[in-house]
Amino acid sequence: MSTKYGVRPCAIVIHENKVLIIRVDYGNGEFYLFPGGGLESFETMSECAVRETLEETGYSIEVKKLVYVNEYINAENGNDRSISPFFLAKLKDTKQVCKPINDNGKIKEILWVDLSKIKEFDLRPKSIRDSLQEDFKTNFVNAKVYSVDFKK
Repeated sequence: MSTKYGVRPCAIVIHENKVLIIRVDYGNGEFYLFPGGGLESFETMSECAVRETLEETGYSIEVKKLVYVNEYINAENGNDRSISPFFLAKLKDTKQVCKPINDNGKIKEILWVDLSKIKEFDLRPKSIRDSLQEDFKTNFVNAKVYSVDFKK
């Protein structure tokens, strides 16, 4: 049986001690994600993170560096997997430059959350959420940079 891999580049956008996240519902309950999505033809992972952030939130960003990689494995069959590289990014413009896409209703809300309150949110992957604190640079640099999540 062949394994199906997806790649979902994401952006961790921090501005004035707040992080940009989206509340989503994929039919199995609501939770929070960093903006990101699937690669298009001839697109680099960092270009994808920029495009997806713009489409999902309306914010224009500039990618600074790759800071984390998460591998997701569907525990029901073990074959459906995705790799998510997370890029630290900064805003190019502090105002939304366009209207976010509808995304077939999956995206419920766009939020700027204070880093001191981020642990109150079901933000995935949890390993990144747990590293996002007020002293972000120190905690993130020393944090684990790879994790594996299994869907139960």
